[in-house]
Amino acid sequence: MGIQGVTSGVLIAFMFIAQASAASPVVLHSSEDADAVQSAILKHSDLGVGEFTLTHFDAFRSQRTLQWRGGGSMQVCESDRMQELSMASQVGDAEGALLYLENEKASELLVDAQAKLPCLDVIVPRHIGSKIGFLRGVLAHSANDESAFDHFSFASRFEPDLEWDADFGRSGERLFRAAQLELKSGKPVSLDVVPSLPETHSVFVNGVQSDAADGFVELPVGANVVQIQSEQGIVGLTATVAVDSKPELFIPDALAEDSLAKVSTESGRKELSRILAASFDSGQNIYVAHEDQVWLTASGIGAWESVTGPLPVAQSPASLSRSTQSIAWVSAGLTTAVAAGTGIAFMIGESQWSRLEAQDTKFENAAKVGDMDAANAAYASRARAHVRSTMGFSLAGIGAAITVSGIVITVPMFKSGSR
Repeated sequence: MGIQGVTSGVLIAFMFIAQASAASPVVLHSSEDADAVQSAILKHSDLGVGEFTLTHFDAFRSQRTLQWRGGGSMQVCESDRMQELSMASQVGDAEGALLYLENEKASELLVDAQAKLPCLDVIVPRHIGSKIGFLRGVLAHSANDESAFDHFSFASRFEPDLEWDADFGRSGERLFRAAQLELKSGKPVSLDVVPSLPETHSVFVNGVQSDAADGFVELPVGANVVQIQSEQGIVGLTATVAVDSKPELFIPDALAEDSLAKVSTESGRKELSRILAASFDSGQNIYVAHEDQVWLTASGIGAWESVTGPLPVAQSPASLSRSTQSIAWVSAGLTTAVAAGTGIAFMIGESQWSRLEAQDTKFENAAKVGDMDAANAAYASRARAHVRSTMGFSLAGIGAAITVSGIVITVPMFKSGSR
């Protein structure tokens, strides 16, 4: 048997592993009839009552907050909203204190002002952001503090061509120019924005609007003030990114009410995969119920299965045979997932074997009392458990080979109606 044939069940095994190793499955829906959604899940999956969490998408949206993943960090505004006039007055007081050599007072005012920049009720005025960074740089340089470079860099993020203020002498000007030069020549970090923002939302980085249409914005290495403006107002945060990091910002406020409708198209499922990966632990099974279709995926996996029947003809590629679609998996990109899966595959096999034995008992008890519907359901569940047990044990044997091979593997998706 060739490697392609051997691995034909790998995707299925991944889904079983996800179900056994992560939290209980979640069913996302936007229906007003929750009972109908539950009935559909019970009919088209092996799950029983109490084995999954039924969640309306409105509740899902309301329960989520801004989340940061990847390298770097995020600090969301934690104080009351601040008006531009109050901020300008505080920065002016700090500058006056610095000119009168009241360095400690100036430092306290500036540290507080920078922390409250994300709390402004307007997009950060660039001259205020740059002034805060510049004055903090002057203070740090006068104290021989190495942080002066970072403060000058922060100032230049708001005004790249900011000129040195001669009122503060010339001793720190060279360091100031060096920070400007590095910022201009440095490679920015791409921040993934999830979900892709609708037209009602805009992202501003250091007081300048950024194009987030492609699902990401670029941030200079270091600290940046990021603001998301929508019809509900402005949400601000300080985002600090490191070189070669791959940060991601999840903005639940940008989730549209009809987001689940995206599951009907390939591009929509790709976008939903990004949303689910940002919202749930990796490997957790997620069912998406939309209209008369139920789809299954796992957070972080990116593969989807229609569990309620064949896809509509308009959505089925010409190469789709018996509702079985193939996906190309690059094993180099799945090395971690496969390795992790291999380590717990034996547990999957054992757990499914236990389930098989339990279904045997249910079948016998139902048959004794003449409950043929229950007997048939137990028999069908037993058959599925037997397949899963076999695949769980088999995956342990092939997982290591896939991890090492470094080849492209074509994995057939589930066959619709096989459940």
